[in-house]
Amino acid sequence: MKHAVLIVAHTQFDLLLDLVRKFDNNFSIFVHVDKKACLPRSILDTLLSDSRVRFIDQQYKVNWGGRSIVDAVLWLCRTALSDNEGVRCDYFHLISGTDFPIKNICYFKYFFEKHAGRNFMEFFRLPNVRWYREGVDRLMFLHPMDRIDWGNPLAQKIYERYVGYQRSRSLLRPLPGHPIYGGSTWWSLTREAVVYICEHANDNGWYDRLEDTFSPDEMFVQTILLNSCLKCTLVNDNLRYVNWEVRDGHSPVLLDERDALAIRKSSALFARKMDRNVSLPLMEQIAKEILWNQ
Repeated sequence: MKHAVLIVAHTQFDLLLDLVRKFDNNFSIFVHVDKKACLPRSILDTLLSDSRVRFIDQQYKVNWGGRSIVDAVLWLCRTALSDNEGVRCDYFHLISGTDFPIKNICYFKYFFEKHAGRNFMEFFRLPNVRWYREGVDRLMFLHPMDRIDWGNPLAQKIYERYVGYQRSRSLLRPLPGHPIYGGSTWWSLTREAVVYICEHANDNGWYDRLEDTFSPDEMFVQTILLNSCLKCTLVNDNLRYVNWEVRDGHSPVLLDERDALAIRKSSALFARKMDRNVSLPLMEQIAKEILWNQ
């Protein structure tokens, strides 16, 4: 069984290099780097010299909360599916450049051989109390996330006033006519599921409708697959360890050695988020105790 690792990266490229080295030749790696990011030439050359890395490109400017994330994911999926010079991959794993494997490669391969044909992602029907205003605001108001600089405090204030104005005037967008599902962006899916997503991305105008929707990457794949014949293959578990506490001003937290015990006990295959300034001791501990223990 062969695997494709689809990586969305935008920063901390030294971590990306370390991440790529954790996979063996049964894995083909495809990387999308945010077009806004400055990818050092030395990093790019190192990645391109690695036989596991099939493609790396900067197709899209990826804005937090925007549909551009969906564009990057679709690019990765289509690029991996059309890799005629590489091996035909059976499973596809979407991760970020700050994720880290927390099971060794032997177990990773065994897990998907044991569960062949199953698709792993988080999902829930919307509206849902897990999300602010049950997630309906994401779809019912215009959120121009791809046209603002979220890192600019002034831009954030303008955006908040814009959405507040729509709410105060009840300027509502009609909801799609089909059931909507949400969940985590990150998943591990079969080739069949990824092909279906690419072929049916705009059924009922779904992809088009996600323009100016808030964080559509957390609804796009779930809604396609939960409204498909593949629904019966879905397992409501994305196999990612995330600590959703608020710690040191971050939520989810930037993982460090305080998370080591929980990670060892976790059944997840990846952990997120890592940060080079706080996570290196934890990553070294995971590599020594888990990844190198075949």
